[in-house]
Amino acid sequence: MFSFICFYYIKPLNFLNYKKIFLIESSHWLLILLFYAHFSFKLSTSYLLIMWITSFTLSIIDSFTLLVATPFLYLSTVLTGILYFCYHPLTYQQFLLPAFLLCFFYLLDFFLPKSFGFGEVKILLTWSIFLTYQDMMWLLFISSLLGILFMLLYPPLTQRHVKLLHFVFFLTVALILLSHYF
Repeated sequence: MFSFICFYYIKPLNFLNYKKIFLIESSHWLLILLFYAHFSFKLSTSYLLIMWITSFTLSIIDSFTLLVATPFLYLSTVLTGILYFCYHPLTYQQFLLPAFLLCFFYLLDFFLPKSFGFGEVKILLTWSIFLTYQDMMWLLFISSLLGILFMLLYPPLTQRHVKLLHFVFFLTVALILLSHYF
């Protein structure tokens, strides 16, 4: 299902064919199996599975189009919120952390204009509803570290320079690592 969402956003660029759709769909099933192996699929943690698949789908769309599919992000956030708030209490943190991040990124954009895209900010704002302060700090640290390592290691290994960094992929890897090991 998520591969057809990817195909909808990437179709005008003609990058995907049916083999790639099969690979995307099978990688989604691998994420589900990885989730099941670690969490044994409890309903109280099923919101993480939705976040994993959503972030993986958004990273594929971002790698081809440099866009974050906002309607898909918001729809999956509503689904994640329904699953999350059935088993977790609503606290003030779900309101304060997104508000703080929004102010922080607007200030950062004011002082460093056009330094980053706001697709990543939308993803971080929606994830901050479901993650704690410490988880968000670890998420930003791990994804930034992975992005820096990529920027340092990619040019010497491939003899090509990186023009744009698709940061949604690093956020996805950091989210999976964070939910697995922390």
